[in-house]
Amino acid sequence: ASRVGAEEISRPNAAHNMLQAVQAWIATEFSHVWQRRGGRDHIWLMSHDEGACYAPSEIWPGIMLTHWGRTDFPHASNSPFWQDTYSTDLLTEWQPNGWLAGSSKSHPCFDLQKDLVIPSLVNPVHMESSPFLNFRHMERNIFLFFRGDLRTERGMNSETECKGSKCVRQKLAALVQDGDWASKYKVMIGSPMDIQGDPSYLMSQAIFCLHLPGRGWRRRFEEAILHGCIPVAVMDSMVLPFHGVVELDQVSVHIPESQLPSIMTLLRAMPKHKIAAMQKSISMVWHRFRYNGPGYLKSAAHTIEESNLHERSTQNRGDVATTPGAERLHLPEDAVTTIIQWLRSRTRD
Repeated sequence: ASRVGAEEISRPNAAHNMLQAVQAWIATEFSHVWQRRGGRDHIWLMSHDEGACYAPSEIWPGIMLTHWGRTDFPHASNSPFWQDTYSTDLLTEWQPNGWLAGSSKSHPCFDLQKDLVIPSLVNPVHMESSPFLNFRHMERNIFLFFRGDLRTERGMNSETECKGSKCVRQKLAALVQDGDWASKYKVMIGSPMDIQGDPSYLMSQAIFCLHLPGRGWRRRFEEAILHGCIPVAVMDSMVLPFHGVVELDQVSVHIPESQLPSIMTLLRAMPKHKIAAMQKSISMVWHRFRYNGPGYLKSAAHTIEESNLHERSTQNRGDVATTPGAERLHLPEDAVTTIIQWLRSRTRD
């Protein structure tokens, strides 16, 4: 641990202190409310890259809404940036003995018994080619898709790089190259420099879309769902968005990190009828992974749909049969209503 001044504290430490102050104020000004259930009926939104890993122990009995469902304990930060690292102890004037004992060392990042992983927001402008916004029909001729940082230029010898990815990305890159997956299996995996084009357009042509470990939460799981692509999560000790709310085994695939070398064998062995069933299931729940409440999001989605339908009408001489699942764009249910429904179910606990 090192002694630092106020200007040198990390962002997680600053957020921890703020949350600690909020809890102290609630417990003092509304003591009867806090003591009623020991804080278990209080809700905390933890949107940091690494979720609630650094939450003060005082608020931990409450319900954590987070994008990061990491479950291993003990745990340490995956961030290579000191400003975002939550597992470095700091000695300050107000915390002379450090802060980790009352934060990340006292609890896991996520507790499946009380917390919920919520979807991150995907703006409709980033899903213009989604079939659920009635983009023109396209064949799904990309078997497996991933566009992101594979960190190949830094290799697997760097502890810093592998700390976040657990070397899954680097190992995947080697498998793709050594096995010539691109030509053998119609796989599209690479960095943004390698894969040109609109990600929305590409995901709408993919059967499977990868969701890989990183330095914190990423929205690739949600993006896949919103494009009708089956998410393939290669992550251990990780709870995915809306686990326990949506039957995720009906809309996604989970592959242990140890089975990464066999991923193509496992996915290619999946029967076509099962793939079709998963795609149908996605078309029935995708709207619960989008945020439709704010007016600008709803307006953007409807404008994009109108443009897509107009283009289809022009190209198909009036034939604008909507894509299965697109009718759910106009339903009131979205991620927020789904979260509220889950929270209401918790009032019985």
